[in-house]
Amino acid sequence: MHASNPARFLASYRAIAAELRLPGFDDPKANPLDLVYRWLLSESSGQWLLILDNADDVSFARYDHGNAEAPRYEFNIAQYLPQRIGGAVLITSRDNRAAFALTGQADRNVPVHPLNVTEAIALIDRKIPTLLGNENEREKLVSALELIPLALTQAAAYITRRQRMTIAKYLDFLDVEEEKEGSVLKTDEPDRRRDPEVPNSVVWA
Repeated sequence: MHASNPARFLASYRAIAAELRLPGFDDPKANPLDLVYRWLLSESSGQWLLILDNADDVSFARYDHGNAEAPRYEFNIAQYLPQRIGGAVLITSRDNRAAFALTGQADRNVPVHPLNVTEAIALIDRKIPTLLGNENEREKLVSALELIPLALTQAAAYITRRQRMTIAKYLDFLDVEEEKEGSVLKTDEPDRRRDPEVPNSVVWA
């Protein structure tokens, strides 16, 4: 499920309704949000796992009833977040407020920490050929990128997709580009496994 904004959330529910051919899925007057929500709440849906990806907008996550201003969106995630025995919801978010708004309990939020040095180097070793950088350069690279998996995979893609690029040259570029808000990473080819509408979350300032 794409949970970054209402349009993508609605599109995901519509796709689910069509894939499962839920009663009313082809009725233009039917609300796919209601169709899928009610089905997930029913026993007929069996056991399921719903993954909400990129739920980063706290104003879309749940209405703030203490806020006198009108809601920004016609609906919110919490309205259509089913809860029943046999169902489980996994939410990914880069905003602690949005995550808490959806889980309701701080102990349900699991932070994703940076890798340790051994893990970071192992990741780099799998993605960057040995001839493109020695052990010392690899240690400098993981340190410069603060052991963040996304930054490391972006760096590896940048290094391996360009002729005559090495880890040493990339480190030199990082030093030069620090004042340009991470343009080395931002000009790299996108990771095709990531949602193309979600910007890179790693930016050097």
